Amino acid sequence: MRRTFTCIQAKRWIQLFLRIKSDGHQKKFVTPYFHVMVYHVPDAIRQYGNIKQFSCQGVEKHNDDSKRNYFSSNRWDAPAEIMLAEHRLELLQQYAREKRHYTKHAAAYWHEGGMQETRSQMRETLKY
Repeated sequence: MRRTFTCIQAKRWIQLFLRIKSDGHQKKFVTPYFHVMVYHVPDAIRQYGNIKQFSCQGVEKHNDDSKRNYFSSNRWDAPAEIMLAEHRLELLQQYAREKRHYTKHAAAYWHEGGMQETRSQMRETLKY
């Protein structure tokens, strides 16, 4: 019964998509993903409870990182550079960044109006 409900719901969504009067919502834009959503996703939901494990989010993130590394490389041997960068990141994952200790030396400056004085001095300087 659950599969039928999900399948009907998905078909209704596609019909709604096709009723929208816009250039981007024509029948020629119905992709194989629509078929998967109507005929295969309901089975996967019934079998696995959800479809999160079939998400390609991790693959897409890896692709984005690889592209960023490629375009920031010297491109002489980009694949090797990308693999080395990924390896370095993998080695560094076991370390946690330590928060640096910071002590305000001129706390009065921030609390007693020193910042306001500096701003007014800057405004005066910019007038001329």
